[in-house]
Amino acid sequence: MKVGIHQPNFMPWAGYIRKIYESDKFVFLDNVKCSKNSFFNRNRFSSDKHFNNNFWLSCPISKESYRKNLLEVEASTQFINKHIRYFKTRHGKSEESEFLEEIIALYAVFQKEDDINLVKFNCAFISLISKYLNLETEFFKASDIVLESNLKKENLVIQIVKELGGNTYICGHGAKNYQNISSFEIEGIDLLYIDEEFHNIKTIKNQHLSIVDLMLHEGIWKIRKMILH
Repeated sequence: MKVGIHQPNFMPWAGYIRKIYESDKFVFLDNVKCSKNSFFNRNRFSSDKHFNNNFWLSCPISKESYRKNLLEVEASTQFINKHIRYFKTRHGKSEESEFLEEIIALYAVFQKEDDINLVKFNCAFISLISKYLNLETEFFKASDIVLESNLKKENLVIQIVKELGGNTYICGHGAKNYQNISSFEIEGIDLLYIDEEFHNIKTIKNQHLSIVDLMLHEGIWKIRKMILH
């Protein structure tokens, strides 16, 4: 049983989706502290039809959010109209019109709320992306799993994997720089580092974009073939 774990990022990049694809069970790590300049509440999107420039599309959060766990972080709905305007302007002529319509409809659902819980918001969009890429991974939230208190880093990861009956943890290649492999070996957990081929997917000025941008611009079938082979 392969388990992947990651913070619930906003419309994440291709490598994140590859990690989901490789996992039988994927856990949104929502019980850790919110940090500045992360991809939890922002991501990069293309800003012109020629794919020459990119910019940050953000869900602004208050300074107080950085003292909270992710599952507690909320945002005002004020950013939603800006996001919808971007998608209609930048991708209004996309051949993936059904996907675009569902994105806008999902925004509209959250716009009815007074404030948005960003974990719920991000997970909803990741589920939508997964649906259109035909992923069959089962999703969980770390906050719904009974865990020992005050666990950190790989000890937290190990317990989550064990609680879900996993024997393999899906990692990004960057994890090799800080993981203590022996800690996983002692617990009988294999580490599977996802390959780096998807790093060659389209970038702008060496910056990876949200997979949503790529799916709307390049086409869902093409993106699926590129990163989920």
